Amino acid sequence: MFTLIDVVDENNNLTEEVRSYDDVHKYGLFHRTSQVWLIEGENIILQKRSSKVDFPNLYDVSVGGHIDSGEDSFEAGVREIFEETGIKINCDDLGSKFIFKQMMVFDDFINNEFNYIYFIFRDNFDLVKNEEVSDFIKVRLVDFKKFYFENLDLFFKASENYYNFIFDILEKKFNINFI
Repeated sequence: MFTLIDVVDENNNLTEEVRSYDDVHKYGLFHRTSQVWLIEGENIILQKRSSKVDFPNLYDVSVGGHIDSGEDSFEAGVREIFEETGIKINCDDLGSKFIFKQMMVFDDFINNEFNYIYFIFRDNFDLVKNEEVSDFIKVRLVDFKKFYFENLDLFFKASENYYNFIFDILEKKFNINFI
């Protein structure tokens, strides 16, 4: 699917430039993503990326994707949740927004982005896989940090700083005590 993405500067200000997914990653242009972590009861849900997407067969955030041109992070979060899980939510369900600046290089794929991060807590999520997601796994929330560091090779290669940012939010904002 060919979508256009708004380019932002290194301070996350819109530049009025719009480029393709391939261009933003080829040239290392800053852009935005929306990511949603799903917490089901005492578990955090991780997606296993499909073999049909970049960085296949690796664990990743529950739901995530690029914010399309003209879209805001809430709209993208709602869209991505439906596309990747089949769950219908509204913007209010996303709650507080956290922003993380990610800068990484993987061979010829440059990932300079601002991640707009949300957390949704529910007793149950009725998840449906699609062509972008091969599976969902549940990890006890209190074990998530340990699970991540013991299984680094199974995760999408986001920076350790990103995951430390997530762990800090879970500890400080949501009072999760990791084992």
